[in-house]
Amino acid sequence: MNAQQITIEETTTATLSAAVRVGCGNFWEETYQEGGKEQTGHTAGLWVMKQGAAASDHVRVHAGQVLQVPGYKLKVLEVTPGVGMAHGAVKIEVEPAAS
Repeated sequence: MNAQQITIEETTTATLSAAVRVGCGNFWEETYQEGGKEQTGHTAGLWVMKQGAAASDHVRVHAGQVLQVPGYKLKVLEVTPGVGMAHGAVKIEVEPAAS
């Protein structure tokens, strides 16, 4: 399977496999480190729910960030906060982890 792009809308989850789902929420602008430089931009909370786990993992993410979840490498392409009644969204490139 090649890398694919998915968009996760706030308050929803994306199913990566029978054992892993990813959700997002809590969008705001903040300062973060990327490439050794301090930057300010949109961020979101990303929750990784693993089958059988007592709790989900939570991390703040920003565009350009790469993270590993069980079986996958995720690259955050865009973080778009909601405006008015519209929900925010996180666009992610999902690639199977190397075996």
